[in-house]
Amino acid sequence: MKSKFKMNRSLLVSCVALFAILSVFTVSAGELAEQVHINFNGIRVSEGSSAVLTAFAGDRIPLEVFFVAADNGDSTLDSIDNVKIEVEISGLRDDIEAETSRFDVFENNSYVKLLTLEIPSDLEDELTEGSGDIFTLVVSIKSKGLVHEAEFNLHLQRESFVVEPLIVQVAPSVQAGENLEVDIVAKNRGSAKLNDVIALISVPALGIEKLVFIDDLFPVDRGDEDDADDDAERLVLLKIPENALAGVYTLDIVIENPDAVSEVIRRQFVVESAVMRGSDVLVPLSAKTARVGEELTFDLVILNRGDRTAVYEIIPEATGSIFVSAIEPIVVVSGDSSRTVKIRAVAQESGNYPITVTVNSEGQLVEKATLSAQVQRGTTSIAARGDGIVVLTIVLAIVFVVLLVILLVLLTRKPKKESEESYY
Repeated sequence: MKSKFKMNRSLLVSCVALFAILSVFTVSAGELAEQVHINFNGIRVSEGSSAVLTAFAGDRIPLEVFFVAADNGDSTLDSIDNVKIEVEISGLRDDIEAETSRFDVFENNSYVKLLTLEIPSDLEDELTEGSGDIFTLVVSIKSKGLVHEAEFNLHLQRESFVVEPLIVQVAPSVQAGENLEVDIVAKNRGSAKLNDVIALISVPALGIEKLVFIDDLFPVDRGDEDDADDDAERLVLLKIPENALAGVYTLDIVIENPDAVSEVIRRQFVVESAVMRGSDVLVPLSAKTARVGEELTFDLVILNRGDRTAVYEIIPEATGSIFVSAIEPIVVVSGDSSRTVKIRAVAQESGNYPITVTVNSEGQLVEKATLSAQVQRGTTSIAARGDGIVVLTIVLAIVFVVLLVILLVLLTRKPKKESEESYY
């Protein structure tokens, strides 16, 4: 009897202990927060409400979470640290989530935190065509194993008329006068059929545009019907004017139909003029030596490999006490031919002078050539010394002739007779 009593007593103690543990966990779940409310895109809903919130594909929704920190009834537990709020929309192919940073709460205090939910625009597979589905928005307030969850009903649906440039690919560069390749894929992101979808492609800086018919786009692909897709691709050739200056341009693309207009898609591309692509500048001899005051001449050969005549501007530049110039600053070179341009330089002081010659055409840089003039002081050239010897010889000859004439004059003069003196 006594043994049986001890067994009953042990069983009772175990049950009480288990109940206490379960009670702790049960209370813990409610010790963190109470009175949870949310403000979903301007609509306030309380925890436990049967109201159904609505969001559209592609929305970016502000979400405020309000709650009151629970009263623990223990002055030693008047605050909880490292609290975090997590929000999740479950049931989609990819869960939509957001969370706050960690913060501390004090019992009986009211708190509000702002989060943002980004609803994907590509919800075709998750949502029933033309309507939508009910999902669960879960707000979790967590800290150190304590969790308070509040659930809300959320209806997701697609806008009726939405068109999107799914893919836009533009060739990185094109030569003036040729076609720029533009590849476009337009997609129906709405829940209704889009009739007569078009694309407007333009380059505002060049004053050109082109209108292209895309197709009728359905909300979802219909495999059993021809031409009943939710997207369509078009390759567009946009003619670039022959007189377009080389540079970087912006291409604007808008896809629309009578019910929907996409945002403006911008892409950049480079125009290369025929002159830039088909021109070369050659320098047969880029370094020369001279003495101070002596003129140097450099040759530049301009090759026009293009099909049309081009006009080139020659701009030589140098620093220091050296004068540089192009004998022909403007030259015209016909297609598939060349022209030699001369650059002259004269320095007033000795030194090594770098010279830069810029060649432009149609306002665009073709090439920059670098020359080097080494100017020295000291001995003169052989030709210069020869000229000095000739001059000195002539001067000496003149002096010799003058002296010879003087000598002849002196020799030909008759001496005067001396007068005789008599004495008596």
